Amino acid sequence: MTRVGNAVLPMHPETIAGDPQAVRWVLPPSSVPFVGPVRRAPGALGELVAAGVIREISCESCAVLVRLAADRSWRDVLPEVRDALSAAIAEPGWQPYDEAQCGCDALLTAAVHEVLAGPAGDYVRSHGGAVNVESVVDGRVEVSFDGTCGHCPATGITLHDRLEVEVRRKYPALESIMATNAGRPKGLQIFKIGRRRDC
Repeated sequence: MTRVGNAVLPMHPETIAGDPQAVRWVLPPSSVPFVGPVRRAPGALGELVAAGVIREISCESCAVLVRLAADRSWRDVLPEVRDALSAAIAEPGWQPYDEAQCGCDALLTAAVHEVLAGPAGDYVRSHGGAVNVESVVDGRVEVSFDGTCGHCPATGITLHDRLEVEVRRKYPALESIMATNAGRPKGLQIFKIGRRRDC
């Protein structure tokens, strides 16, 4: 945890497998100003970019990914970057590369895609299924299920007990999540089974 003014900002670093220059700083939901690459960061964080210590910064739904320049080591700069990020989160002046990165629906879209890329999506894929994001508008998410999940009567359970719970952790202001085809049978066939007669 890091103190920002009188408030304490809970955050912790996570290393990225295979990328020693990158650290994901996990933050509380709704802490990041937008999602995607950062054109400009405020305060000391922006100064670290200008000085060549930080190569790039990108915001995720509940984290900020910071990648150092190739000649820098986290062992040497971790406390400095942590303090600069803590101060910057509360400051105005963050600039995205694209305005489409901003707004509640952009943050929610990122949260949904992160959930689908993680364990909840792995669960669906392990059953031969897939989930596609159809729309994200005004805090409401519509998805469709494909593969074996496209006609499974348990998609409602997967949708609410797995996907909705995880999305809401990342984006508490979620209004609703629904599947456009949850549990609808595709080409349902009914076979009549009769008593076998011996000839």
